[in-house]
Amino acid sequence: MISSYSSINFMNGNKYIVGRDYLTVKVWDVSKAEKPIVSITVQEALKSKLCDIFENDCIFDKFSVAVSKDSNTILTGNYNNCFHAIDLNDSSNTQY
Repeated sequence: MISSYSSINFMNGNKYIVGRDYLTVKVWDVSKAEKPIVSITVQEALKSKLCDIFENDCIFDKFSVAVSKDSNTILTGNYNNCFHAIDLNDSSNTQY
């Protein structure tokens, strides 16, 4: 359940695909689809609470991903009215 993707998007001239599952944002090179080239955890605190989340149906919550026009930044939502801005130049993940 946690590895099911709720949002995907093409980026950088369709050379890459960015996807959001429940805990992570992953980026794939479309020519090398065997594993993601970037994987960033965006909900680290929830890993220890997955049983509770599943029982409360929160596991079905969906979070979208958006990509900046220059393909350097990915935005995705989170709980508590927060969002993450992931800078692909340095893999930084800033929560707002």
